[in-house]
Amino acid sequence: MANKVLVVDDEVDLVGNLTFFLESEGFQVQSCHSGREVIQKTLSFRPAVIVLDVMMPGVDGFEALRRLKADDEVKDIPVIMLTAMTHKASELTGRGLGAETYLTKPVAYPVLLQEIKRVLPA
Repeated sequence: MANKVLVVDDEVDLVGNLTFFLESEGFQVQSCHSGREVIQKTLSFRPAVIVLDVMMPGVDGFEALRRLKADDEVKDIPVIMLTAMTHKASELTGRGLGAETYLTKPVAYPVLLQEIKRVLPA
């Protein structure tokens, strides 16, 4: 479990690039493209960390985070919000819902990698 990352974003190219980068760093990566899929994918994949976008159609990242943190089976998995939403209020919302980190796009991949390693369970 320690090397598994779930990437949740509706931007297919970004997911592909992040997957390639994280796999080259030794992580096992799976992805989904909507907040609606997060719980199911998390339960089946059991990631150590979730990288979650905010702005997605249907169920957005904040609601997906709310659902994750309300589910006893997955609530302790660290979540890194990765979003184009740069408003301080959005960051406060994400952190208030339980996100460990709030990063804005575009993000330098080494910065994301550092945050993933920082929040990984010991």
